[in-house]
Amino acid sequence: MRVLAREAFENRLASRMLRCSDFASGRLQAFEEVLEDTVAAKARRAGELTLLAARKLPLSAKLHATVVGLDNARKYGRLGLAGVLLREDLLRMLITLKTVGGDAVKRRPIHELTGALYYLMARRRQERGCNPEHEATAHAGLPAASPSDLADASEWAPLALRVAYEATLVDMQRHARLHGYSLLFAELQGTHSRGAHLPAFSFLACARRKRVVLAVRGTQDLSDVLTDSYAHGRPFCGGWAHAGMASTARWLDKELSPCLLFLAHGCGFEAVLVGHSLGAGVAALLAALLRPRLPRLRCYGFATPSVASGERLLSSLSGVCVSVVLRNDAIPRATLASVSRLLDELAAFNDWKNELQTDWQGVVSRARTLWAPHMRGAPAADVGRGGGGRISPRRHGGWRRGRGRTRIFLANGWRG
Repeated sequence: MRVLAREAFENRLASRMLRCSDFASGRLQAFEEVLEDTVAAKARRAGELTLLAARKLPLSAKLHATVVGLDNARKYGRLGLAGVLLREDLLRMLITLKTVGGDAVKRRPIHELTGALYYLMARRRQERGCNPEHEATAHAGLPAASPSDLADASEWAPLALRVAYEATLVDMQRHARLHGYSLLFAELQGTHSRGAHLPAFSFLACARRKRVVLAVRGTQDLSDVLTDSYAHGRPFCGGWAHAGMASTARWLDKELSPCLLFLAHGCGFEAVLVGHSLGAGVAALLAALLRPRLPRLRCYGFATPSVASGERLLSSLSGVCVSVVLRNDAIPRATLASVSRLLDELAAFNDWKNELQTDWQGVVSRARTLWAPHMRGAPAADVGRGGGGRISPRRHGGWRRGRGRTRIFLANGWRG
């Protein structure tokens, strides 16, 4: 088995190095797509197109949630039904929490954790809405992003967030060319082999910019979820790192460092590592492994999780890694301490059942009237434009001002 594995590795490396050499000499051949139009392929395409169309159509919120839930069920099985309430990224986070949580969390059924997380998020949104200036106050005095940082983020975001997630080599190649990059090679599916996670990635290069980019895909299939779940720490480069992502970074170092070093040292290219979510964490740890051999190295992570600790390890990443966080994204803030607090809150948060009951009663009440237009109660005073005045009810359920023009409140807003 070891001999076969060694031969497979040497064949992969030879094929990838040949692609790099062809790119450097201007002889890179484009990937071509070979279609196998079998009955199974037609059925799969029909299902995927139906779900894609349903996601894009202007459906009602409840129908859209059902479509998303069915799509998550297709990806994750029964656990995906929690996607009716949760966004897909939060569903993946819930999978990880369920795996690494203590006994109090593991004993709770998945539907209870889903309800607790959903209503706890709603309560946090209410708190933020009551204090809209809190975010600006918390970040007051911090330096703004420089124009070069924004330019870099704009260049590499499509590679990490779009190109790396394409389903075929041809789609990946086409999308990369839109941004001036050539696809040298890629792995489309993440797998597990002998306890190590082999991630999906794209290996791209731009001759004009003299830049080679490795884009590591984030969590998308079950093998990626397994990597997320290996959340215990292990020694790594003088510090500690997320065990699953550390093993993935070491595998990428073994598989791809010869190609990176060839283009960096042999062709004078700058090396850039990018990734999203799981891929961003792997890219950051890979940067720690490659930095001694690649002086011109940068790493850009989008929604990078907290994957490293220890002064020596963190100092090796200083000045190399940039993490881009979108507002209140939970994944980059999921440290061991914050996850522990969240798990305690979820285990102790039982008010969600009362809030769910209230919401359900509201749904039943609306259903009895076949979702008739919902009218507001009479306001204490007129706060609209055009002056005040007495407010009196009209027989059609709206409200009329004593002075000024009449406005009728319907389910879709005000009509003059």
